[in-house]
Amino acid sequence: MSGKKFRLEVILLLLLSSLLTLPSNSVLTLAKDISSSNPSRKPKRIKSPYIIYNPPKDLKKIKAQSVGTGSRGCNRVNLAKVGLRLFIPKDHIGLTTSGRPTFFWYISTTSPIKVSFTLIDPEKIDPIIDVQKEVRKTGIEKLQLPLDVPELEQRKTYRWTVALICNEKKPSQNIYAYSWIERIPQSTSLKEQLRLGNAPRAAVYAQEGIWFDTLAEAFKHDSTPQDLISLVDKFNRN
Repeated sequence: MSGKKFRLEVILLLLLSSLLTLPSNSVLTLAKDISSSNPSRKPKRIKSPYIIYNPPKDLKKIKAQSVGTGSRGCNRVNLAKVGLRLFIPKDHIGLTTSGRPTFFWYISTTSPIKVSFTLIDPEKIDPIIDVQKEVRKTGIEKLQLPLDVPELEQRKTYRWTVALICNEKKPSQNIYAYSWIERIPQSTSLKEQLRLGNAPRAAVYAQEGIWFDTLAEAFKHDSTPQDLISLVDKFNRN
């Protein structure tokens, strides 16, 4: 037993001495490899708990929306309680970096109603898109510019309109709201922040004053319509 014990002690001493003769950077690399193999030790992405909207520095002041009351056309019994709200900045043109942005609005209704969406290039006669759909209940509606229409051009302002069709024979009696959108190129700073991914994309777009892209990203994660409504209200209070 004493001979076996002696041989074991010699082997341990040899192993220890071999480790001591390794370069220090080899030992550090070994330790790093061991720690990185443990998934529980992977660093977590740091996310900002708040999304703060900063209006663009060169913002273009404009009357954000105009609403037709539809006092007669929508006063029928089944459409007595209807409402429309676009999700837009309170006093300036909303920006996007996307050629096919997503538009958001809120409809309150107690029964099915037809809704139209129109996007217009002020320099052209025909609308870029003019579509209708039936909305059956209160909630947030959205529309992303489809692939079968031209992309928005950069540095160009477009007008978009949502209308609740209360009276198809008399459009003047419909409830409607309109606003403006402008596409701009991504800045170098914005591209870098999105590439790094250190903050939620919605927060990055909001920091740069890119309204429509902020809402599109926020909509992916907010669980209820009230969450997005509260976010829009917060932006417009600042």
